Amino acid sequence: MLNPFYRGAVGALLVYDLTNAETFTNLQKWMKEIKNYGESIETVLLIGNKSDKDDERNVKQSDAMAFAQKNGIAYIETSALNANNVDKAFEIILTNLVKNKTSNIPAPAPPRLDVDGKSKKIGNEDHRHVDDAVRKTCS
Repeated sequence: MLNPFYRGAVGALLVYDLTNAETFTNLQKWMKEIKNYGESIETVLLIGNKSDKDDERNVKQSDAMAFAQKNGIAYIETSALNANNVDKAFEIILTNLVKNKTSNIPAPAPPRLDVDGKSKKIGNEDHRHVDDAVRKTCS
């Protein structure tokens, strides 16, 4: 069942407070939610916020990086207070979404020729029926 909270979402930002270890601990619950209910989510970015308060840090950067690596997601630290890396976080998630979209674009269909209202495939197949139809149309 799809949780309405995730309906139509293609990306997720998992934000935790670098100065509050409990917010980091809760990330596991949020990742589980995304995996269970976020069927349409294509990319997730882990964001450690309040990097401006490094002297109050309660979550090691190495722990956050290990969490991101374990879950196959990107990680960045930001400061909403001084806007450090905030734009970069959005660039990362948007770049990942564009990469996912372009890698999922199917190869173009082989060219087709419309003759007498009938579409004929042009490719590595016998073209005699197309050639005959073209001759009839052009004569």
